[in-house]
Amino acid sequence: FAGIRPDELQRLDWSAVDIARGLVTISEATSKVRRRRIVPLAPRAVELVRPAYKSSGPIWPGTTITLRRRRRALARRFVEATN
Repeated sequence: FAGIRPDELQRLDWSAVDIARGLVTISEATSKVRRRRIVPLAPRAVELVRPAYKSSGPIWPGTTITLRRRRRALARRFVEATN
């Protein structure tokens, strides 16, 4: 929901997430285009991320297939919550 690519998400660490400010910093090493960028999170995205938030460690330690399934499930929940 924030414009973070799935491949970037798999390489991203919780230390890059500033939950209080609603920002995610994508480093050059993590980014597909090898440029640092700061991604703002919508308030609803912060609400969805907050329960899983940790101060460090990988954001997604699972497999690519499991990530795809989770993203689809979250998208369904997001749509249901906004209707």
